[in-house]
Amino acid sequence: MTVEGFQERAAVVDPRVHDEFLIVMGAPVFGYSLTISRAPDQLLQWSGGSGLENWQILSMILLITLSLTFPVVSKLGYDPIWFGVVVVKLVDSRPDALAEISRLMVR
Repeated sequence: MTVEGFQERAAVVDPRVHDEFLIVMGAPVFGYSLTISRAPDQLLQWSGGSGLENWQILSMILLITLSLTFPVVSKLGYDPIWFGVVVVKLVDSRPDALAEISRLMVR
């Protein structure tokens, strides 16, 4: 295949495929950069000495994760309102439910 043939075929591909390809290819790079920066270890050390309860740390993790996943969900064409409804339903929006989930997750 020539460069011109590749460019012609790439021009007719759905733009969402390009976005999904970037996500799939970017995830290992992001994971590697987290490993190199030792960010998970530093976060673990901070959370252990912070004095916060497990459910508070879990809700912070959910907020951080949401800020990363929401743009992807929006770009894929899902309705942001219904995505919010699903997230609230999953979390159950009660600290005692989140505390129960965090208790079940601890070994």
